[in-house]
Amino acid sequence: MISSVFIIFSIAYTSHNFKGSDTNIGYRNVVYVQKEMVRYCEDKDLYNCKIATHFLMRDILVHPLSGYLSNGKIFRQVEEKIGSETNYVIVSSNEQNKTINLQLKTLSVSLLKKYTKKQAWCKLFIINRK
Repeated sequence: MISSVFIIFSIAYTSHNFKGSDTNIGYRNVVYVQKEMVRYCEDKDLYNCKIATHFLMRDILVHPLSGYLSNGKIFRQVEEKIGSETNYVIVSSNEQNKTINLQLKTLSVSLLKKYTKKQAWCKLFIINRK
């Protein structure tokens, strides 16, 4: 009886208190927004553009077996930091890259696309180069 109450409470708590973690039932929302972002990048043919993002999104973009890429074609220039030739930056609610977050504050960027589902979000920025 006590274990049943604990399980029910845990499920109810995690489904309503999602903070962007991949150890939470709400992670399905993160997967949704990340899939939408990958689909957007594929539709815009960003395969050869320089993209900076966090570790998990980098893996999603460069490994077809991740299950996110619709046609098996990979993104060829994805890094975990913003370089002098980086064109785009992807950030997500489930993983923060401190280096990228600090660099974003010093650059001129424009938000191109944002997907949200409940507390999960994924943003694509373009870097405005002079």
